Amino acid sequence: MITNSFTRFREKVKPNTKKFNNMPDLTIETFWTCCSNQHWEWEVEGSNGNVYIVSFSEFNKGHFKYDFACTCADYEYRPHHLCKHIKEAMKYHCAWDQFVEGGEPLETEDHQFACPKCGGPLTVVKHAI
Repeated sequence: MITNSFTRFREKVKPNTKKFNNMPDLTIETFWTCCSNQHWEWEVEGSNGNVYIVSFSEFNKGHFKYDFACTCADYEYRPHHLCKHIKEAMKYHCAWDQFVEGGEPLETEDHQFACPKCGGPLTVVKHAI
């Protein structure tokens, strides 16, 4: 039999045979979140008059699944850096999440729900609690 370091380690460590009955089951609950948490864009005017688009999306090339991105040259050369356009646009990003901030959504006249922070559309997300 060929052994490597992993099989030698596995032979030394025995699996834990205790049963953990004191851990509660997780419950899936639904919460409201502003649609700006999934995709959001904002135009920022640069110092030389150019207009740059700052976006917050799942598909940006940052460190996290959801991150900011900018169309300026500074961000293109340093993609994990918050350029001044992103810092400016972050002031206008709502990012309300009922799970994090609490509160209830607003009900509009046509019996729809709106974000209590910005008045924008909402979506439902599920969290394990």
